[in-house]
Amino acid sequence: MCKVKEPKWLKVYKNEESDFFEQTLTRDQLALMLVQMLDYDKLSVFMNKDKDITSLKDASSIQNKGAAALAIKLGLLTSSGGKFHPNAPVTKAQASVLLIRLANLQDKLDTPLI
Repeated sequence: MCKVKEPKWLKVYKNEESDFFEQTLTRDQLALMLVQMLDYDKLSVFMNKDKDITSLKDASSIQNKGAAALAIKLGLLTSSGGKFHPNAPVTKAQASVLLIRLANLQDKLDTPLI
């Protein structure tokens, strides 16, 4: 039986304290995780001043602007009412929709997620 190689993005969270995984996940944190999963860290830095993000009403409260910009451009996350809502908690329903979107995006990526 062959051993499955652990994805690089998963290693980032391996050393986190166990209570880290019990905390509420925000949309801003999720955007950053998505960028790490897709290995677009460098690209997200470039996207920090993207007009789609800087024009949002709550742009000043988005910590990971480049990650949010990429997540929106890839269709993984959306804005509503001119806001990204970076501090809003991610619900189970939203996470489910995101997993479907990731699955649909999988064959268009340079590197596999798993």
